[in-house]
Parts: sequence; C-alpha cells; structure tokens
Amino acid sequence: MTVYEYNYDSERDLLGELNALLTQLSREMPELTPEQFQEKYSNIDKMIDYLDAWLTD
Repeated sequence: MTVYEYNYDSERDLLGELNALLTQLSREMPELTPEQFQEKYSNIDKMIDYLDAWLTD
C-alpha cells in the first residue's frame, strides 16, 4: 500500500502492472490463473481488491 501511495500521482498504474504481471506469469504457472489465484492466494487477492477500491479514482 505504501508503494502504491508513493507512486499514485505518477504516470505508472501499479495495479495495472501487477495484473499484467500476474497474467503473464499465469501462462507459465497455472496456479496464478485468476480463478486459482483467488482460491490459493485469497489474502493477496483481497489486498488487490482493497487497493483497487480505495486507492483509484
């Protein structure tokens, strides 16, 4: 969250970059597909949802 807030006013969309990275990795690691990610890494998925809901315009 701190890193996100630090870069919030920059031109970089950190949530977008994170989602793109997870999409890229899911091609090589099936457990990172959106469905399995939610199941296996629910805390990280909730954190991403929280950041998306509270820190974006």
